[in-house]
This record gives sequence, structure tokens and C-alpha cells, in this order.
Amino acid sequence: MDLSLESYRTIVKNVRSRADLAVLCRVSKAFQHVAERALYNTLFLRISNAQNHNGQAVALCETLETQSRVAVLVEALTVMVADNGESSGGEDVMEEELEDIEEEEEGESFERDEEEELAVALEMSLTQTTQTEEQGEISTSAASSSRRTHEQSIGSRTNRRIHIDDVWKHVSRALQQTLRLRHLNIHISNNVEASMAWILDGCTFRLRSLHCDLSWDHHLVTFLNTQDDLEDLYIIDYEDSTTPRVSNSQSRLDIVSTTTHMDVAESSRDAHQGPPGPSSQPLMTLSISPNALRSLSVLECTFTEAAIALVPGRPIVRLKTAFSSPTLAEKRIEMNALFSRIRRTTRRIKSLDIGDSVYGEEFAMDMLQTIVNTSRTRDDLRYLGTLVLPVGGNERLMFYALLRRMHRLTTVELDVTSWEPPPIDAGPSAFRALANELRIYCRGIKKVIFVYEFERTIVKVIDGVMRVEIGRETTPTDSLWREV
Repeated sequence: MDLSLESYRTIVKNVRSRADLAVLCRVSKAFQHVAERALYNTLFLRISNAQNHNGQAVALCETLETQSRVAVLVEALTVMVADNGESSGGEDVMEEELEDIEEEEEGESFERDEEEELAVALEMSLTQTTQTEEQGEISTSAASSSRRTHEQSIGSRTNRRIHIDDVWKHVSRALQQTLRLRHLNIHISNNVEASMAWILDGCTFRLRSLHCDLSWDHHLVTFLNTQDDLEDLYIIDYEDSTTPRVSNSQSRLDIVSTTTHMDVAESSRDAHQGPPGPSSQPLMTLSISPNALRSLSVLECTFTEAAIALVPGRPIVRLKTAFSSPTLAEKRIEMNALFSRIRRTTRRIKSLDIGDSVYGEEFAMDMLQTIVNTSRTRDDLRYLGTLVLPVGGNERLMFYALLRRMHRLTTVELDVTSWEPPPIDAGPSAFRALANELRIYCRGIKKVIFVYEFERTIVKVIDGVMRVEIGRETTPTDSLWREV
């Protein structure tokens, strides 16, 4: 007896195991139609620079390369590239570091189990013909026998020794077949070569979100120039061909300083001479086209140079970046360059999270004043971080007075690392007292994240009372700027 489409979807929605989904694909054509979409919708691909760890990744890529019918069902893909040769440390590793390593190994073990489950499930769903309704349902014993057979089959394919360069070629071909891919995450560990953006050549999918640890080069730029539907972008690297990235901060200062002077020059030229001729434009082969990324609303980048280049003319509402200049004078130049471009976004900023290499009170006040004086960051801002909370009473009152001018602000992240004695030594009561003091002047604030070195303490309003989150109740803070 046939069920309604909604009934099939409800059944599939409650199936957690990929292997069980693969079995459902072979129960009937109706189940196959719904179960395959759940099975292939979201895929995880783990790559290693160790040759004997890449068999499963290549097997999955080969499936997508050769089975266009299922490749078009993939909407989200995560590629995790790890260096299995990384050392975990010597005998003198601290106890806390060992605990972190154990947690990481447990996570990797789970990911490997999930990947093995996926490999077997895909093999089962593709290599056996679909059962018709007349043949009836598959028995439990037949399903178990089929699973064992496919585990043996997939084992022979995944035990191959494959060099990482060859794996990237398979990834490239697989990506070209995922025509309806909407979400792509590429995570690459520090010791692995990241100049692999050529894998995006020839891809025709239109992404909505992209997390990209690939190096910035003309392959990546060419790809991004085609992504008109991209709304959420994370990039770890940025380099303009006219301003190549170098390691020292002074050169980065020259970059943002030059950008500021170019803004002034452009404004003066537009006012007195009109638009420039083609020959006056600098050749910037690694620059995103001003007509690209017209839907981009969320941008996370590790350098302000990327924000300076990508924010103008786009509907950015959530921005996370970081200053890299070490001195106060250099930070001010970098800040002025950044906010000169933020003023040119087509939407008001709702969330602004700006990190710093060295946090200080004086620069925090300068930046807060700049935020308040910029309508694009003042009028609709809901989340603001990270600012140093002044220690002195008068300075703190001035700080609160500036915050009050942002009437829609609900969440702030405040650094108290420089406080003596540290509030963390006094326990939750100290953070609750500071949050209550802030709320006296800024009634709209509903959540305060206090940062002390690398520890974060959240104080939020619950039933009109400020309460400190403790233990399992603690909200993850890394993505708060995206959610508020």
C-alpha cells in the first residue's frame, strides 16, 4: 500500500543511521525517492596527508564523479584536511593539553566512524537494484547480510594508498558534478598546503555559504566572482596583487594607510574631475569584482584588509574581523581605513565583532567613539565585541554613555583581562555585579560576555534578573555574533 509523500518524509526524518537510510533506498521506489535525498543531502569528506588514510575520501568522490543522479542531491559538503603527522607533544605536555588531545582524538574517532558508515551506506544504496513493491520489504537478516557484503566491498576500495595530490584531483571532479551544492566548508590544518583553490575551477554551483581555508589566489577570486547568491563567507587569507601580504605589521599598516589615502584621492577626483578613464585604474588581478558577491550579508575574515576590500557596496549586516597592528598609532590608521569602508556598505550593521592582537583601554574608547559616530554601525547594532571595559570609575561612566547611544544593542563582549584583582577570582558574583552596573545605564543590554584571557563568562537576563551561566548551561560564544 502506498503512503503519502509526507508519511515517507516523516519516516525518513526519524531514521538516524546512514546504513538504515541505505536500506530504505532499496525497500521501494517511493522510499528510494525520499531516502536518497536524506542520504546524500549532507556529506563529510576527510582528507589526510597520510596516503593510507584517503581511501574512503576517494571512494566517496568517485561515487559523485560517476553517479550524477546522486551528485545533484548534495546540498552541503564539508571537506576536512588534516596533517596526521602533527606531533602531540613530548613527555612534558601539560595535563590540560593532554586532555585537549584526548578530546580531539575522540572527535576524530567519531568522524572516522561516521565516514565509514557513510561509505558503506553509499555502496549499499548504489550497487544493488531497488526492490519493487511486489518483491516486498527486505528482511532484517537480508539487510544484515547485505551490509556485511558491502563492508567487505568498500574495504577493498578504501584501503588503497593514495597521495593527497591525487585526492585533490578527485575532489575537483566531484565538485564539478554537485550542481546544486549550496553550502561548502573547507577546513585545512596549519601544516597542510592550502594553495588548492584550483579545485573550484569549472564548478557551476551557486553557494549560499562558504567557509574557505584555501589560500587567496586567482582561482579563488575567479570562483567568488561567479557567486551571486553567496550570503555567508569566511576566508582565512586575503592578498591583493598590488599589496602582497607579508609578515611584518608595518607593511600591513602601509596597506591600510595607502587605502585611506586612495579613498580621499578618489573622493577628490570624483568631485572635480569626474569618473576616471580606463587607463587610470590600477591592475588588481586578485581583487574581487565590484559587481560580484552582491548578496553577501555575513563576512568573517582574519585580516581587516579583506573587510576593507569586500564590505563597500555590499549588504553586509554581520562582520567579524581583527586588527593586526601592534601600536596605538598604527591601530588608529587601520581602524580609520576599516570604518571608511564600513560607511559604504548598503545596509546597517547589526553585528560587529572586532578582535585585537593587544587589547587596551585607550584604543577601545577610540573605537567605541568611532562606532557611535558612524551611522552604519550605530543605528541598528545588536551585538558588539570585543571592547576593553575601563577600570577607572569616570572612564567607565564615559564608556557606558557611549553604549547608551546605540539603542538596539542587546549583547556586548567586554575584556577584563587587565583588571586587578581579576573578577574571575571573586567568582560569579563579581561578573554579575559588573553586568548589573552596566544595566543601570544601558537597560537594553540582555547579555554580557566577559573575557578574561582565554576564558569567557556569560551573564544574561533571565526573568528580569542577571544570572551567570555555569557548567552545561553555558552558551557557545563563537557564533553569538551570527545569531543575535
